[in-house]
Amino acid sequence: TTSKQVIIVPENSTIASPDDLNNAKIGVQLGTTGDIYMSDAVGNADDLNIAGVEEYNKAADAVQALLSGKNDAVCID
Repeated sequence: TTSKQVIIVPENSTIASPDDLNNAKIGVQLGTTGDIYMSDAVGNADDLNIAGVEEYNKAADAVQALLSGKNDAVCID
């Protein structure tokens, strides 16, 4: 089984690639592949080194938080 991740950002975001996620706060759906990957990247200088992960029960909740400015991006399957 292969899982692909998608990064969603607001239209006016300066994030254009995964490399731009450094120091970003990422929303994820709890218990998903994106949650595991992004949580492992928090503070990891060898990888993305993101600032933090906010976990939501539903992907739609993560996207809503993004739209309200609570996160810099959302990572979902």
